[in-house]
Amino acid sequence: MRKPFATFLAVLSSAVMAAAGTTPAAAQAAAGGCAQGTSTGRTAITSATMVPSTVVVGSTKQKKFVLSVKAEDTCKITQVQAAVFGIFEQADLIDLTRVGTSNGTSTYQIRLSVRPEHLINSDAGRWRTQLFVSGTRQFTRPGPRFDIVRASRLSTHAAPEPVRKGEKLTVRGTLQRANWEKGRYAGHAGQKVQLQFRIGHGSYSKIKTVTSDRAGRLRTTVKASRDGCYRYVFAGNRTTNKIISKADCVDVHR
Repeated sequence: MRKPFATFLAVLSSAVMAAAGTTPAAAQAAAGGCAQGTSTGRTAITSATMVPSTVVVGSTKQKKFVLSVKAEDTCKITQVQAAVFGIFEQADLIDLTRVGTSNGTSTYQIRLSVRPEHLINSDAGRWRTQLFVSGTRQFTRPGPRFDIVRASRLSTHAAPEPVRKGEKLTVRGTLQRANWEKGRYAGHAGQKVQLQFRIGHGSYSKIKTVTSDRAGRLRTTVKASRDGCYRYVFAGNRTTNKIISKADCVDVHR
């Protein structure tokens, strides 16, 4: 059963947005003595960022990220809020706190956190925000989009070691990703993974592409020709982060 969406964020108001274009009721408050809606008034958001823009969540640990908004007003800003929309377009409305002002532009932030037990696997993907500022005027605009993805693990093991030149070398590995619903890692099936090789301290180059089986296992053979290091590389996808395995270096005997 899906857990309440509100448990996703570290700090939440009780309001829930019905749609991205809805103006929060709280944003209708009087602007601290300023004349709202005047023809000379100006309220604007100059920039907004989510750091990091990709939040990689494993199977057990909490991950943190920060939403920052820069806003300006000809009189006074009374409130800055953000609606955070998940994959299923459920929204939570949060209040940001002013952390500084420079040259008439104020910076507002909120530190967010997410725990894997508050997510289901289908939550992975692109999330979005909608921003609201209450000041001389009421102003809203789309905020930053960000990704919440499942953490991955990848291994490489080449054998036998050492190996004679010209003989076959078997390179195995396993690709896994976090299963938020079960609180552990599990095989990531049917994924294309690159096998790469380098000599000494040189650059890696692609040898071939290997597809993971139902358990996320990788297996292929290559002809041993020289000393060097092998590694698997997974480019990631919409729901799972990219990862490079640790290298396994092999001595080739003549």
